[in-house]
Amino acid sequence: MRFTSPLFLLLLALLPLFAWMGWPAPGSSRRREMLALILRLLIVLSLVLGLAGVEIVRPGSNLAVVCLVDV
Repeated sequence: MRFTSPLFLLLLALLPLFAWMGWPAPGSSRRREMLALILRLLIVLSLVLGLAGVEIVRPGSNLAVVCLVDV
């Protein structure tokens, strides 16, 4: 995995702050609020990785494709 702009990964340090701010209070809808918190954190994580330009690099095979057109 490579990043084109790794400096944006510093924004990952804000995830605990978002988790602390969105932590649900004890109550009846705690399960729903916890699910909403997890989804929000996943969205922020996706945005940060998108800003950092994540690239998944896989090694290429030695296979070559040749196209031939006969008139």
